[in-house]
Amino acid sequence: MNLRQQRILTHLFDNGSWIKGKELSKIMGVTDRTIRSDIENINNKYREIIESSTREGYKVNKQKYDSLLFVDCESIPQTPDERRVHIIKSLLLNQQRLYLMDLQEQLFVSEFTIEADIKRIRETIKPYEGLRLVRKNNQLSFEGNEHVKRKLYRDLLTTEIQGNFLNLNKIATLYKKFDLLKIINIFEDVLHHYNYDIRQTATPMIMVHIGITIERMLSRNYLDYKNLNKRVIDTVEYTVSKTFFEKITKNIPIEYRQEEIIGLASILTGYKNAYLLREEVEFEGKSLSISILLEEIVNNIKNRFDLDFSTDEDFKNGLHLHVQSLINRIQNHVVISNVHLQEIKKTYPLIFEIGIYIGQLIGDYFGFEISESEAGFIALHIGAAYDRLSVKHKYQVVLITPHNHSLSKITKGKITNMFKDRIEIKCVSDYFVEKEITNGNFDLIISTLPIQHNLEIMTIQISLFLSHEDESKIFTALNELDKRRFLLEFRNHFGSLIDERFYFSNLDYETPQEVIEYMSKKLLEEHIVPMSFQDSVFEREAMSSTSFAYSIAIPHPLNLVSHQSKIAIAILDKPIAWEKYPVQIVMLLAIKEEDSEVMWLFFDWLSETITNVTRMTNLLESTNRNQFVHWMMND
Repeated sequence: MNLRQQRILTHLFDNGSWIKGKELSKIMGVTDRTIRSDIENINNKYREIIESSTREGYKVNKQKYDSLLFVDCESIPQTPDERRVHIIKSLLLNQQRLYLMDLQEQLFVSEFTIEADIKRIRETIKPYEGLRLVRKNNQLSFEGNEHVKRKLYRDLLTTEIQGNFLNLNKIATLYKKFDLLKIINIFEDVLHHYNYDIRQTATPMIMVHIGITIERMLSRNYLDYKNLNKRVIDTVEYTVSKTFFEKITKNIPIEYRQEEIIGLASILTGYKNAYLLREEVEFEGKSLSISILLEEIVNNIKNRFDLDFSTDEDFKNGLHLHVQSLINRIQNHVVISNVHLQEIKKTYPLIFEIGIYIGQLIGDYFGFEISESEAGFIALHIGAAYDRLSVKHKYQVVLITPHNHSLSKITKGKITNMFKDRIEIKCVSDYFVEKEITNGNFDLIISTLPIQHNLEIMTIQISLFLSHEDESKIFTALNELDKRRFLLEFRNHFGSLIDERFYFSNLDYETPQEVIEYMSKKLLEEHIVPMSFQDSVFEREAMSSTSFAYSIAIPHPLNLVSHQSKIAIAILDKPIAWEKYPVQIVMLLAIKEEDSEVMWLFFDWLSETITNVTRMTNLLESTNRNQFVHWMMND
């Protein structure tokens, strides 16, 4: 499968229901004919994994999808990106240099194409300090620190497995020279022997680390002793690591060294939480107060996002521990990946945005840069705290139940126990009186008997003893009330935010930078934003791409610096590569600080919209501002 076919398969699986070919072609930025051809190729290779219907469109067979092995090592790389990854892996896994002529023959490409691939590889390895691509006598090789090479390899695998890090069977398919599942069993036996616990969510990434370690050792590539953290030698992690390597050498023809024991012990240490709260930490010769940092974070969250976590001890203690662990990992040169990162970005975009913001505060305080993975970890703390805070507005309910007091009390108690976070039963009445209901400002009427009225208040009938069907009725009603409230707030705000002057259709640009520059310039010309706006947008984009898997990007500045609140819209003439994803809709947010609540509304809309195929298709087909706004608010 090529990358586009993988995206088609992933999108169909995420959607979970039928998608018409026309809608799929719009989202993928290709023709209907290309979609048909891609699906035919996928089905030929993976035994009719995609079901088709002339009326309904396409749908994934979930049972077949779950057993699918994503890694297709037999196929010849087709696209520039596939060739880039293939060549990098070959360089990492072979001790010998690669001959350029051999690459041309293996990949069935010209010398010119290989030259272009080499340029892409040089761009790819720029962030990996100390790693160089050396070209000598028509041969290629990597020169650099073994730590850096393994980090590059791990990052490639992270991309390749495409979010399936919780499935150890799929991870195991990445390693062809040994049975990783057998290695996992050995590892778990060693952990059990030493009564050593690791977080369940950490297991997949630790196994990726171990897989890379073994694969590199099979090629006789070892870590450099002088770059390792020797302090772990006297720890239980070192003992666990040593025993593990002793056992696996009986199954795999490798020679382990102390460097590898120390390397794995450092990884285990990095994934282990700091359990005791420390007031201060030592970092680069300075003693810094975590409590002062947390106070600054809580105040900034309140001022910028209108979220008050000042009394949430769980949030403060959890983030305190996270900062301690983070400093420990940085000092020991341990990097851990976040298996939930893409899901957090897709499902909770604003929570992730706050994670980016807090990460910047932490980085500024200590003097280092926070990675996208760390921002994702921080976002988990924010999400949990936000849930605790969300006992916000409860719907006011009147319960009408013409039965004796004891039975009414039982019914009220059952409803309250089940929905106490979302409703407050303000009144229990034996009968319906329109005037009293009107004066009570109720959001919902729940009755155990049928009633008819002309009030615009949602009403549902349940049985006295609250069956599962009744629970479902109440749950559905509350979700409908949530939707109504959101749409009301959304319509009140977004009609004025999306201005005809900043709606651009059929923009013809090749790069995200060109699109952002064009849109920022238009906002600047109308005095909507200051001169610093564009630089702040690029700074935010550099921290973590704002593109999503469903043809949309939401660039925005790192800080709310706009003079007026507007959202600029661009429908591109054709999809462009925006970091990992092809993008055709760009929504540039220019929000002033006083309107920070608009960000919550917008990202709530976004998290619901990016998986709504019908709405995304309609947005892509919009030809003017009014159409676009209409489809923002309707399916």
